[in-house]
Amino acid sequence: PWALPDVNWVDEARRWRRKRMFRCFNSWQLDISVAVCCNNDIKLLMNGRDTGNITFYETNYASKKQGRSYNMSALFANSPAFQLEDNLYLQDIRKHNQMMLFWCIHALNREQEVAALMVIMLLMGWEFVFSLHQYEIIYWSTFV
Repeated sequence: PWALPDVNWVDEARRWRRKRMFRCFNSWQLDISVAVCCNNDIKLLMNGRDTGNITFYETNYASKKQGRSYNMSALFANSPAFQLEDNLYLQDIRKHNQMMLFWCIHALNREQEVAALMVIMLLMGWEFVFSLHQYEIIYWSTFV
């Protein structure tokens, strides 16, 4: 149902058309379709709101900003690891260091922002690898 322009073009009003060779396909791109095994639509992003929005989204996604836990030293300072008083139970320096490390790691883990998928995988005891295909053995002798 789409028009079939011969070339890509953009006019002064920021209207654009992509070269199409097939009337019933959206503006697909062969390399993307082969890589992700589906028909993906392509949109031209010119300088404007769309470009700014996608840049902001990609930057935040790539940097995985963790607003509450970016400053580890502040987390450690607020944790009980550095707020101990002299205690006979913790006089042993080795035990003291072990407890300090435990509390530091606990402070980091408490403030960590984790993706929901990772949380589900940890709670369910699943591995961190997904296999989306079931592979079958094909013997060469069946073809020869």
